[in-house]
Amino acid sequence: MKTEVPKIPEMAATSMSDNDELLSLRAQVAQLRQRLQQSEIVTDKIMRQVMRGKSSWLGALVTSEFIVLPLLTLAFISFLSAINASILPAIVFTILAGVSAWMDCYTLNITKKSIYTMPLLQLREFLIKQKKQRIIQLIVEAPLTIAWLLWFGYTIFAAQAADPELKLILNIGFWVGLAIGIPISIIVITIIYYKAQKTNNELIERIDERQSEYLHNIK
Repeated sequence: MKTEVPKIPEMAATSMSDNDELLSLRAQVAQLRQRLQQSEIVTDKIMRQVMRGKSSWLGALVTSEFIVLPLLTLAFISFLSAINASILPAIVFTILAGVSAWMDCYTLNITKKSIYTMPLLQLREFLIKQKKQRIIQLIVEAPLTIAWLLWFGYTIFAAQAADPELKLILNIGFWVGLAIGIPISIIVITIIYYKAQKTNNELIERIDERQSEYLHNIK
């Protein structure tokens, strides 16, 4: 007596074939998503490295402020002491410049940690906020700087130098210094301000481009 092998119905075989194709398709989709995620991670890392390179000069500038500040303080104190003038302007300068440098740590510098660890949208908000803070800082510091320069000049004029000729030389030197120093200072500050704002704008644009690419890839 022959044993008949049960035949798989044609519809069942087709169903199994469809399931295999579906599983294979799902596996391919999963692999594609994994590759896309890896590609996104690599692209994000490269972008942040580029952003760090573009903004690193801001951190170097802030660091240089803390290096130059004690040297300027020493120079002002030595100069005022040499002409028998009050060193109070030098002390006030140190305080104001120190506060300004400390504020620059937040309003001017873009830290490495912020660039590499902040979510892009949060980093974008930080960069926009930082631009606004710089404007406020500039508006506050500009009149204070002018007031200090006038006070510093008055202190020099009020100093009773032992040698009248020396006093005349100092006065002439002060006015010549103002005539040269003020325009140069304004130019330098303006360049730094606009370059800093431009750096933030470039970083914001890169973030916007990256977000657009990401949205395009997931569609």
